[in-house]
Amino acid sequence: MTDDGIYQAPDSNPVTSSVPESFYSGALSASALNRAGWLSIFYALLTIPMILLPFSGEIIGQDLSEKAAHGMSVLSLAVWAYIFLMFNRFVTLRFNLTSLKIYIMLLVGLSIVLLILSFFLDQSEDVESLSPVSVVYFALLVPYGVVSILFGRKLLSVAEPYPYLKGLAWAMIISGVCMASVVFFLVALLIGLVADVFFALIFFRGKQELIDAASD
Repeated sequence: MTDDGIYQAPDSNPVTSSVPESFYSGALSASALNRAGWLSIFYALLTIPMILLPFSGEIIGQDLSEKAAHGMSVLSLAVWAYIFLMFNRFVTLRFNLTSLKIYIMLLVGLSIVLLILSFFLDQSEDVESLSPVSVVYFALLVPYGVVSILFGRKLLSVAEPYPYLKGLAWAMIISGVCMASVVFFLVALLIGLVADVFFALIFFRGKQELIDAASD
């Protein structure tokens, strides 16, 4: 080694040296990751009125409140499903993590069922006189929470230290615990806001990796 060898740039970038070639193959574009990142932020912002709408009946009227809630639920599910499907594509290409797909499919499927059931919920019901639809709805929150926990645990299995990934994993786990408990359902939604931010940061990080690789 020459005297100035220690000052030379390393042969490979330590951050991207273990990245599968498939990530740079063009199967996932920087613009797609950028779009997913901004949609994650949009979804986080959309969650706020979703949480507040059930309590707005006395202000804007119960009928209008329910219609607005249903419309926003459909929109949020569409955005949420897109984010998760894009995330599955990202982790598959970036970390070769193919086993996450089953959890994402389960979460999407359960979300669709919960959305359909929500159209038949009576917002005026109390805990002591729940309808069969409400019982099924709240019962499904338990497997939804369990799958969220498994989703987070699977993310923790990624050995590579990647910014925000473990934060997302723990947010999903804690959110899943709250969701499975049913009584902390609203807390789970608030923690979901944190997860959405982590989704956005991960997508933006992936976008930057692709841009940096293209400029080399």
